[in-house]
Amino acid sequence: MAVLGAVLERLRAGDQTLNFQDIAKASGVHVATIYARWPDRAALVMAAYEQHVRKLDMVFTGDWEADLRLMAVALRDFLKDPVEMTANKLLINAGDEAYIEQMRVRFTQVVVDLAQPLKEAQRDGKIRGDADPMLIVEMLIAEILTITMFTRIVLDDAYLARIADHLIHACRA
Repeated sequence: MAVLGAVLERLRAGDQTLNFQDIAKASGVHVATIYARWPDRAALVMAAYEQHVRKLDMVFTGDWEADLRLMAVALRDFLKDPVEMTANKLLINAGDEAYIEQMRVRFTQVVVDLAQPLKEAQRDGKIRGDADPMLIVEMLIAEILTITMFTRIVLDDAYLARIADHLIHACRA
């Protein structure tokens, strides 16, 4: 849809203001039509963000260690995307509790999805029973996101492998 494309373009350009009038002009859709479908900025941004987050679609191999290494690379590539960078800046700077809550819910679902191969490996006895698969994924995201957001350093594959290998070592049964 043109409206969501316009929002994604604004996010890609680093625009954190995202007012309905500018989105209407960029998309060729009347502002009243936008308000009718998305009653506030949080709802509009989250609808566009849903399209963006599909880029993180992972195909797991069945080997939890290989999957964790692949996940690190996929997360690096996703988290350095300009749309993601702006969405995270919006979250950091947000005074909008609705947006914060929607992002929290969406983040939790991403973590649940990414933790799936680790949960399966844990059921199969390949990961220690006291390990927390969701926390492992959150730790991976936190390391990559922190460096990406605050230093703008793009982590190389070797560094990502080191992070993943440390997590793997800590989790092996």
